[in-house]
Amino acid sequence: MIKLLSEAQEKKPPVGRLADRIVAIFVPAIIIISILTFDIWYMLDRPDIAFLSAVSVLIIACPCALGIATPIAVVASVGRGAKEGILIKNPEIVEKINSINTIIFDKTGTLTEGKPSVIKKLIHHENLLFLAYPLLKSSSHPVSQAVLPYIPETDVKAESIKSIPGKGIKGKVDGRTVITGNGKFLSENGYTVKSDSDYTELFIGVDGTVVAEFYLEDRLKEEAKWVISQLKKMGFRTVLLTGDKENAGKRVCETLNIDECYYQLLPEEKYRIVKEEQKKGRKVAFVGDGINDAPSMAVSDVGIAVLQATDIAKEAGDIVLIKKT
Repeated sequence: MIKLLSEAQEKKPPVGRLADRIVAIFVPAIIIISILTFDIWYMLDRPDIAFLSAVSVLIIACPCALGIATPIAVVASVGRGAKEGILIKNPEIVEKINSINTIIFDKTGTLTEGKPSVIKKLIHHENLLFLAYPLLKSSSHPVSQAVLPYIPETDVKAESIKSIPGKGIKGKVDGRTVITGNGKFLSENGYTVKSDSDYTELFIGVDGTVVAEFYLEDRLKEEAKWVISQLKKMGFRTVLLTGDKENAGKRVCETLNIDECYYQLLPEEKYRIVKEEQKKGRKVAFVGDGINDAPSMAVSDVGIAVLQATDIAKEAGDIVLIKKT
């Protein structure tokens, strides 16, 4: 964090670079004018006035303040932001952020605690449940980590693991084809699943048979409602992007009074929505925390990574929130 803060303070926003270009031309010009002023008065046999006039030109016209004030302002703003728990990695956004009118939020880990808990489970074939352990163990996704304690541990290794962002994981375990993920993912792989719950779901399948069903819920952060209400008072338009089902997404939007809700999204669809918003002439800030959010954060006008964000998300963001509140 200290390294990032130091790098940010050394960077120059567009206004800083403009000031440097102006100073590079203006300072030599003022020096030349001052010398000419001295020469003219000296040739008129007034050396006393010549010296005073030359110095007056330098003091009044030289744009020293322009060259000094901008970098001082950058250092001060970045330093004050860090003190308040806001790491400004890219000083250019200090200018951009004033034009932001739309703030887009990811849901899981951003507006919610990012720690979903299992509220319902249906085990159909307990003897096969252990086969999902190596797949879930290989994933850092909050849903996988929440279900993992309910799966019997095993030393059996998984092979040919393939993770599909926004869907689930496939692999070979003990010679059997194992799949974990949402209902849509299992259906695409030939499974028959009943997926009509409003909650986040994770199904486990082995060789075409659904072994278990888990339903999870992630609580909203305590400060989420206050943050959204304050942003709306300031005139910002708020948007929620989530991979959850329609009813779950709408429930969050209604609870937090978010203006617009998109649901059942894949990571690339979040990216597309950000681009569409920008094509409509809107200036977008994207707030996220996960690897899947990084492309959307990078393409937005201002990318904001929350405290518990992944390293990739923090790298993609222009701002990192280094305090919880």
